[in-house]
Parts: sequence; C-alpha cells; structure tokens
Amino acid sequence: MAYCMYLRKSRADLEAEARGDGETLSRHFQMLLRLAERMKIDISPDAVYREIVSGDTIAARPMMQRLLQEVQDGKWEGVLCTEVERLARGDTIDQGIVAQAFKYSNTRIITPQKVYDPNNEMDEEYFEFSLFMARREYKAITRRMQAGRAASVREGHYVGGRRVYGYKVIDCENGKGKTLEQIPEEAANVRAVFDWYLYEGVGCAVIADRLNARGARTIFGHHFDGGSVRRIMNQPVYAGYVQWFAREGKVKMQDGIRKTVRERSDRYILAKGIHQPIITIDEFDRCKKLLKSRRTLPTQQNKRIASPLAGLIKCGLCGYAMVRRPCEKSGVFYTCRNPLCKCSSAKQDVVVSMVLDALLGYVDQYSGSVPSIPARRDHSQDIAALESSIQSIRRQITTAQDMLEREVYSPDEYLARKRSLTDRIKSAEDEIANLRALDSADDQETIIIRRLPAIRSVLDAWPYATTPADQNRLLRSILSRVNYKKTEILNRSHDPANYIDISLIFY
Repeated sequence: MAYCMYLRKSRADLEAEARGDGETLSRHFQMLLRLAERMKIDISPDAVYREIVSGDTIAARPMMQRLLQEVQDGKWEGVLCTEVERLARGDTIDQGIVAQAFKYSNTRIITPQKVYDPNNEMDEEYFEFSLFMARREYKAITRRMQAGRAASVREGHYVGGRRVYGYKVIDCENGKGKTLEQIPEEAANVRAVFDWYLYEGVGCAVIADRLNARGARTIFGHHFDGGSVRRIMNQPVYAGYVQWFAREGKVKMQDGIRKTVRERSDRYILAKGIHQPIITIDEFDRCKKLLKSRRTLPTQQNKRIASPLAGLIKCGLCGYAMVRRPCEKSGVFYTCRNPLCKCSSAKQDVVVSMVLDALLGYVDQYSGSVPSIPARRDHSQDIAALESSIQSIRRQITTAQDMLEREVYSPDEYLARKRSLTDRIKSAEDEIANLRALDSADDQETIIIRRLPAIRSVLDAWPYATTPADQNRLLRSILSRVNYKKTEILNRSHDPANYIDISLIFY
C-alpha cells in the first residue's frame, strides 16, 4: 500500500503570506516531508496533491475530487495533511462525503498532531468534531473578509476580483487598499462610447463596430458587441463610484444538484471612489435613463417558434448561433449574429430544403441492401500511450517543483524546465485531440446508420408538420446541430445551393 500527501492553501494562508510568513504550500510540504521521514513513509512525486482554492465546496476543488475517488477505490493506505481542516470545510453534506470515503475504505488520516483511524470510534468522533469546528472557522473567516471588503468600498477603494475596461488596479499611496488608474487608450474609448450614445444617438451595435474598427478589444481579448457596450454604460466606476454586492451568489438545489445562482443583492453598496472618473455622474445618469427607455421587455413566455431550425443552426465559420431575420420584400433569412463574421446570409426556405435533401441523401446512400456498420478506426492504444506520456511528464514537473523547494533548482532553471515540459504536454494533448476527432468522424457515420429508422420517420411526418414549431420538434428529435457556411454574396442568377455548405450533427 502507498501513501499520498494533500496540500491546500486557504484564505487565511493568503493573509499570513501578506504578513510575511512565507509561501504556505512550500512550508506545509516541508513539514509533511519531515513527518513522512520520521514515520518511514515513502511519498512519490506523483502522490502529492496541491490545491490553491477555498475550502467551501468539494465541487470547486478538482484535486480533492480526484483524491476522494482514489481513496474510495482503496488506492491509499493513508493521506498526509497538515490538519483535517484542509480536507473539508464545506457544509454537512461535503463533510459526510469526506468522512464516509475514509471510513469505508479504511484509509488513515495522518497529521503532525494526530493519526486518525476512521474505524476507531474515538478517532471517528474526534474527526467529525474537527470538521464541524473547521466549518465554523470558515464561516467566521468569510464574515470577517466580507465585512472588511464592505468597509473598504465605503472608503472608496476598489475590491473587484478583476479590473474593468479603461482602468488598471494599483495599490493606494498609503499602502492600504487598492484603487484604479486610467489606461489612456482604453479610457478614450470609454469616453467615446458615452459621447456616441448620448450626443450622436448611436446604438450599441454601431458603437461596438466603431470600437472594433479602432482595434479595441475587451479585457478578455474579445471583439466588442452590443452586450459588452451596454455593460460599459451600466458601470458606475466610470463616473467615479465603486460598488459591492451588486449581485450575490446564492446556493440553490436544482434537480437534486447544488448550484450557485447570482442574484441581485439587498446588501448592495455604492460609494464615491478615490479614483479619477472618466465621465460625469450627470452623463452616467442620463445614459442609464436612456438605456432604460429603449429597453425591450422580454416576451419569452408569449414567444412562438418561428423557424424550423430554431436552436439548431450555427455558423460554420465562427460558431455563433444563426438568427432569423425577416425582410419585408425578400422573405426570411438566416444570418450570423457575429457582426464581424464573413458568413453571408441565405433564405430560410433554401436552407431548410437543403437540410431535408441531406436527410434524403443519407436514406438513399444507406438504404437498399442492409449496410454493415463501418468498422471504427481504433486509436485507443495510441491515445493511451500519449496519456501515459503526459502523466510521466507531469510527474517530471512535480519533481522539478520539489527540486525548487529543496533549492536544488534556481527559479530560472525551474521555469525553463517547466516551460519545456509544458510544451511537450501541449503537443501530446493536440495529438490526442486529433486522434479523437478521427474517431468522432467514424462515430458520426455509425450514428447516421443507426438513426436511419428515425430519419425515415421524420421525413414521412414532415408533410404533416404544418407549423415551424412542429417542424422544429421533428428535426430536434434527430439533430443536435446544423452547421451553415456561405462565404460569397450571389446575384439572382446563381443557385444558392451550389455555394452553401450544410453539415448535420446527429445525437
């Protein structure tokens, strides 16, 4: 049997590091390494699980999920950690999952203070009590941090998790808290957004086009669209204000699964910031009123499906959803939602007709004599070999980390070594993706052959489907996606079917 080591950095550790207490994971690793040496326990480099994440839920901790699965499979005789609180600070359900995983697999928990045997009644009670106290401590830390952030916002500091477009986050001059500093080029674009909307009457989509023409990109490197422009105009930070708790994550149970839903909070805080504004508060208020007056109320509850391909058709060039655009003179068209995409539009009846022709083509191709299902090209051995190679390289990265912590490697040597190993992992992962794509292509043909009876049923029922909703229901019963591609604008003399590429993806 073997032993493993679990290391997790918590919020309290981040505060300690800020006070100069040193890097947490490195200190804990050295502590557990000395413990393993005293107990004559061998820990291999690939048996060290490191995680930098809050202990609120197991769902947000991938390394903990992996560890629990291996514990349940009986892979480990014991798990070394600095304290049991590192394993679980979540709610009662998460604590129960952790406790049962160790108990039923007879896996010991080894800490510098105590070794917990889950099948010992006293140890079990002490373990459960430790988890309960860890949850109380976690809640106390959370309350303290939230109160500190709220107080910081009221003082005008910026406490957001990431920067907003037009600003960068900097430390305050007194070293207490964060504030914002304008990025001249981005701030000029923000100024232009409000000027265009307020003084030229330009809409959000046109503003997005102008920003993209300038070469501007969002903080994530994406092109601007109408939604990202509206988010800028709804952001009070540009008027010199900071906010907190505009939306609050609330945990709800949906279909037996715990999900976090972000809803508007009743603890919303809006305060005057200490950063330099880009626009005036009067301009911001006027913009908000204008946006509200032009708002289109949602009508989803009364909306009817008007397209046979609703929710199915996607652009084959950029991946955006195609939308239905009625034209009073020319009829109904499908067009790409992405304003920068070069995919041309086409009439709805032409595209629907091509989808039906493609289905008829599959029936004609595989009907007659009963076709044999084509042999699937098996790349499983190649994929397994590549995955094994990736695991080996990751173990080398872990070894390099250990060498860094033992000061055998200098930081520059470690980074160079890690960069080389990461490039090898990326190359292997790309090769795996290519092999799986080949397998998927074979699978798609197999799926088509197996779906022939359902395809025939859809074609037989099509003449009796008199509404777009009925037609959409039929197509959705066999198709998960319709890829559409057309890169040329044609005149009336051209047959559009010769320039449109349609591919069908079946369930």
